[in-house]
This record gives sequence, C-alpha cells and structure tokens, in this order.
Amino acid sequence: MISFDNMIAGRLPYGGIEPARFDGELSDRFRDAFNAVEARAAQGSSGFRELPRDRALAKRTLKLAETLKGRFDDLVVIGIGGSALGTIALRDALLHPGWNELDRRDRAGRPRLHLMDNPDPDTVSSLLGRLDPGRTLFNVVSKSGGTAETMALFLVVWDRLTGSLGPGRACDHVVVTTDARRGALREVAESRRLRSLPIPESVGGRFSVLSPVGMLPAALTGIDTGAVLAGADGCLRRCGSAELQENPAGVLATLLHAADVDGGAPIQVFMPYADRLRGFAYWVQQLWAESLAKAVGTDGEPAMTGPTPLPAFGAADQHSILQLLMEGPRDKA
Repeated sequence: MISFDNMIAGRLPYGGIEPARFDGELSDRFRDAFNAVEARAAQGSSGFRELPRDRALAKRTLKLAETLKGRFDDLVVIGIGGSALGTIALRDALLHPGWNELDRRDRAGRPRLHLMDNPDPDTVSSLLGRLDPGRTLFNVVSKSGGTAETMALFLVVWDRLTGSLGPGRACDHVVVTTDARRGALREVAESRRLRSLPIPESVGGRFSVLSPVGMLPAALTGIDTGAVLAGADGCLRRCGSAELQENPAGVLATLLHAADVDGGAPIQVFMPYADRLRGFAYWVQQLWAESLAKAVGTDGEPAMTGPTPLPAFGAADQHSILQLLMEGPRDKA
C-alpha cells in the first residue's frame, strides 16, 4: 500500500496533483508507459524480472553456499555500485543490526559480512589486517568483469592471499560472480580455476541483487533466499497490471514523474525512518540515477534529463536537512 495523500492538491498549502487526473490523463500516461515496458521485456531487455523464478540459478547458488558452509569466519564482498549496494540493502534489512559484533555461536557459525567497494588504502589495509586469510572468503563481483575499482582491489587481495597461503590454497578462498562468458574477471576465474557463479547476460549490474550477486552472500550469512525470491515474485505479480490504481509501483512512478515533469520538483527524497532501510535508500539512489538520467531521449535527440534522487534518514536528518526540504525551494517530492 502506498499513501500519497500529501501529494494531492488541497492537502498541500501549494500545488499538488488534482485527484481527477488519476482517473484520466495520468492513468492513460501510465498505461502507455506500462505497455512500452512490457514490449521491451518481451524482447529480453529486462532479465532481472525473471530472476525470482529462475530455480536453476537459485539452486546452483545454494549448492555452492552449502559447500562453503562453516569453513569461514569472514566473508568479504569486493564490488561497487550494483555489485554491492543491493547486498548492503539486504544486509541492513535482514541480518541482525550488530551482525559482525556477534560471536560465532550467535551467528550460528555463519561468517561476518564485509563490503569492500571504495579502494581507499587506509580502509582496505585496516580490514585486511584484521582478517585471518585462512578463515576468510572473498567474493569478487562485477557484471562487466572489468570494473576498475573491483579489479584493483582483487589484485591487492590476491597478492595478500597468495603471500599468506600460497597460490593453491588461495584459490579456495575466492568466489567470482560475473558474466557467464565475457570479461576479464571471467578469464581470471577460468585460468586460475576459481569457483564462480554467473550473472545472466540479460541482467544489468544494478538490477542483479536477486542473482548470485546478492543471493550468495545472503545464503552464506543465513538469510532465507527462498523467501526473498518469493517476496520479489509476489511484488512482480502485484505490479503486473496496466491499470494505475491496481499497480502500487505504477502509482509511485506516476506520482514522481508528474512531480518532475509537471510540478517542477525534479529532486526526489527517499527518507526512511528505520535504520534497517538505510542501505535501501542508497540503493534506490543508484537505481534511480543510473536508470533515469539520459543524455539522449527516445527520439534520438539531446535530452540531458533525469530526476535527482536524494537519500536522507529520519529522525537524524530532521535535524540537518529537513528545514531545507520543508521551507526551501518547492523543487522536491
């Protein structure tokens, strides 16, 4: 359910969307957009929508997780952008808030979870210095297989592992998640005989959390991946209607699109009040920005368009940015 009373004209001291538009122009606008998206999906451009029902890939991921179960005290995911933000969102939402501070018994033998994305030498060396190489698993994640930051971090980690364990044992401490056939990381995985899992070709990196990108770390740390995938499938079904009032995702998209193109509010604020949704807000920021910012329009003409997502966190940001949001320029939704 989405509550949008505060975006309706009459509830706001200024502007707002006229209720009659929902049964008329906005419904027609959404129906056209929905049908265009469905047509693209039919051509195979939205592979992420198939992930909740890809039982073979889910089974393969769980099988590897079971093989690695109990062997490691720490799991380090090396990735950036879509190769990390979805996993961070899952970690924050579904693991114990103090997961890495729990002892091994309270974690039921599952590993601590670390994300290594920004190649800052101080942060990286500090983390690696705290870990026992012989009890640490590194999951290197890149859809393209050539992400510069990820590959640089992998080289640092590989040097540390081989220096401590030797090349043979080092291979047992790395899992690669990348494109099934292409990219430098795929070549590295095959040449060094590293364990690996595929990201389907039709799945873009920022949409890959329901692939092994997110499901392997989730399974290793004890998150019920079956429930996650079932929930995602349920959301797909709920959002499968071209009728605006029956589609919660459609309502959200339509409201924010109208705020941007009709209401002069191109800044869209995502402000969860639950700490568990902090990672989700940053993930939404990436999904929004990378999906909707376009230099060229669908007609091939220059566009330079896209709403600006702004993550914030209540109640802390009520005491930092809220005054700007409430009393500043009327350019935010």
